[in-house]
Amino acid sequence: MSKKIERILEDTLTKQSDNSKRISDLEAGEYNHVNKLYITDGITAPSAETNWAQLYVDTADGKLTVKYDDNTTAHLDTQDTTYTAGLGLSLSGATFDVDFAGGGAATTVSRSDHDHNSDYAAADHTHDVGARVYRSSNQSINNTTFTAITFNSERYDTDNIHSTVSNTSRLTCQTAGKYIIVGQVKIDNNVTGYRICRIVLGGSTVLSVARELNPTTASAANLIVTTIYDLATSNYVELEVWQNSGGSLNVLSDSNSSPEFMMHLLE
Repeated sequence: MSKKIERILEDTLTKQSDNSKRISDLEAGEYNHVNKLYITDGITAPSAETNWAQLYVDTADGKLTVKYDDNTTAHLDTQDTTYTAGLGLSLSGATFDVDFAGGGAATTVSRSDHDHNSDYAAADHTHDVGARVYRSSNQSINNTTFTAITFNSERYDTDNIHSTVSNTSRLTCQTAGKYIIVGQVKIDNNVTGYRICRIVLGGSTVLSVARELNPTTASAANLIVTTIYDLATSNYVELEVWQNSGGSLNVLSDSNSSPEFMMHLLE
């Protein structure tokens, strides 16, 4: 260290009670050849000072710290820390990123809105899509005539699938996907002929059929028909009933069980 620098530091320590030294532009040139600087090992963090940056070792954490005049601080780390990215992570500098994959895997992370085809679902993707409707009164079914049941009430409808005003026999797909579709009917007792209940797509394509071949006069015929089908937007399904008793028979209104028609999105 030069004699001039030693004198400046000595004067500083003896003349300034707070043991601090401000290096101005005029003085900076004096310190070009300093190869060692001693500062107190641990002080209480100083208050910020306008137009000055302060270097100190903070007693709170033992780190070499710079405090700027806007009261922000930065640590001058003297310890090199090595980081390693584990499975599902990537590392760039000191920043970790998560490696997402649509379906998830042993070395990747799956987002909460993924599906199982390794594709991300739309932002509005939801599984709470469906409707269950019912009829609150009996409906007469003519002999040997497939008749669509009309539904005047809804237990729930989360996607405008059903209307109680128009086309009340239909459940209409608003969100494309695979649906479970279920129909339940109770047909008045009669020993003659047999009974059919079926789910029909678009007024013509039969998706599923249930039959009662040996009805008895002792009890009504209870039929449940179900299927899973991939529906496109605007596809609609209906629940149809057929019987050949020789005259009209009623589909009976029975609390929570008949006639009921429902569909719910699976994916």
